[in-house]
Amino acid sequence: MNERNIKFFKTEELLIYLLPLAAFLGLAVPLIFGYHNLVLLGSYLALPMFVAPLIYLKIKNIQFSIQQYDNKYLRYLLICCYLFFLSVSLFLLAIHDTRTILYYLAVTLMAVSVLLQILLFHTSKKDALITLLQIMILVLGIIWGVNLKYHYFIGRTDLFGHTWLIHNLLNDGFIGNEFEIYKAFPLWHVLCATFIKISGIWLPIHKTAFFLNGIIYSLMTAGIYLVLNKILHNNKIALLGALLASLNTDVIFYGMYSIPRSVVSFLEVILILLLVVRATPGKIILSVILTLAMVVYHPASMPFILLLLLLLLLIHKTYSLENRGYLLSLNYFIFAICITLSYWAFYAERLFRTLIASFVTPAPKGILTKSIIQTPIPEFFNYLQFTPLLIFMIIGSLWILRSEKVPGLGKIISLLGLLSPIFTFPGPSLLLNRLAAMNLARFGEYSFIFICVPAAAGLYCLFYSCTNRKIKTATIILFAMMAFLSISNDFTASDKPLMKRPFYTYYLTEQECTAFDHLASCASGFIMSDYVTIRYLLASQYQTKAHILEANSQNMVFLRQSEQDIILIRNEELKKRPLLLYSCTGPFQFQPTWRTLDYYYQDMTLWSDLKKLNKIYESDEVTGFI
Repeated sequence: MNERNIKFFKTEELLIYLLPLAAFLGLAVPLIFGYHNLVLLGSYLALPMFVAPLIYLKIKNIQFSIQQYDNKYLRYLLICCYLFFLSVSLFLLAIHDTRTILYYLAVTLMAVSVLLQILLFHTSKKDALITLLQIMILVLGIIWGVNLKYHYFIGRTDLFGHTWLIHNLLNDGFIGNEFEIYKAFPLWHVLCATFIKISGIWLPIHKTAFFLNGIIYSLMTAGIYLVLNKILHNNKIALLGALLASLNTDVIFYGMYSIPRSVVSFLEVILILLLVVRATPGKIILSVILTLAMVVYHPASMPFILLLLLLLLLIHKTYSLENRGYLLSLNYFIFAICITLSYWAFYAERLFRTLIASFVTPAPKGILTKSIIQTPIPEFFNYLQFTPLLIFMIIGSLWILRSEKVPGLGKIISLLGLLSPIFTFPGPSLLLNRLAAMNLARFGEYSFIFICVPAAAGLYCLFYSCTNRKIKTATIILFAMMAFLSISNDFTASDKPLMKRPFYTYYLTEQECTAFDHLASCASGFIMSDYVTIRYLLASQYQTKAHILEANSQNMVFLRQSEQDIILIRNEELKKRPLLLYSCTGPFQFQPTWRTLDYYYQDMTLWSDLKKLNKIYESDEVTGFI
């Protein structure tokens, strides 16, 4: 046994004891300091860290029993089941205003149908292609089932600005001053505008972006399959990785969101595919082009990707692995840093200053995110999809470290995948406002491919290491639970989540948009409304009239600059969720900051202050006061 394998074996043995210890400390420390809500929230991570090592110890020495069916009719039956549930999901989308639990169930059963095809049958190249096609359709169904269904899917509201920039690019024919910071990376806007011009597509601008991004993300799953196949040399695990990626919360959200950095995730997958194979002149040129493309598409994404690659290189060095001619090397890392810094310095100076400012600007008041403290149960419920995923990841990482069939590169990528939840899953690092201000949550956009490696291996290991049908059935049920929770939580399904968090709905209705435009066109003063409405108006011809609605949190009254200012209330949204407003204790602020916003619920006394105003506009969903 060589020195490298000994190191991997010792790491496996260490993790078996270290993971439960970390779980115990993660629950004990908050309990000691009286943060009982954090104990509840941390349990979604602690449970798999206790359970998964125990499961692995039970199965680690069992020889895999890969029993496969030769009955082609059973495979055809599963494909027919997939097509049936696909039809059901489309029918449910068509007849209901919002997605329903039955829709989530239909999509889950589509995923289970694909899972059974992978696990129960031999996967030739032809079979793998058919399975990949089903996964790609699954991705499109999940993504387009939201952003093409609703009038205006908004995500976290950045989409308003990007739609406005594409609109101006189409009208002007050039990148004008309204691009501001995005002058440094307009490729996404150019791509969308070019596609609209060439295709003559009839969709609105934002839905054209959704259409394009859906295609890109469906193709990305094929890229993930190729990457895992190169790393692990196992066709089934590669297909499982592609399937798990299609159900990843970050993949689903950014597939829906359709902004410049969404494309970077796809480019990263293709880049990794080049980095994990032997270098040739052609592949070196392609990797250079892809690196440049990622920098130009979204320069702010590169620090996250570079940090992940740095961690990978450090793990590579720690385990004394030979390079074997891979493009993934210190030379490439230095090249990528130089390209990024050069582009920032010469073409994106304003972006560079903005990034630096994000590190030195004081964080919002308070140490912990308010929603974590005030509503721990909804938060906990919306994290549960990560529990089965982490069970698969831990089992898969331990198995890969022990396996002699997996090459060293596969082992270190699996280790990076196991480390990724520290930054990507909701946890202590994301609860601190200072770290949240640094956008650490964005690691999820770029680390999902590393997460897929141990998760797919864990699912494979758990299913094939047991001959007991009950255990195999339990594994499939665990996957189904993960799939169902991944598509129905409030991060990916704010239209109809199983349990709501205190956050705005991720889409606007046609009636809301009509009201915004009508009132803004009539207003002589400010249009004052919640955060989402103002973000919409700021990315329009009415941007000079947009002003966040200010509330005096002590006296519970609204503040206006003049009596000409119109207060616009999304009353239908307020019935379902709180509205995000600017909070202060003093007089009206002409330039309020986004850093002091609070959610105001329907039952708060603030809304009674509207009774002293005159109602000038009313619809089922929006009311205007002056």
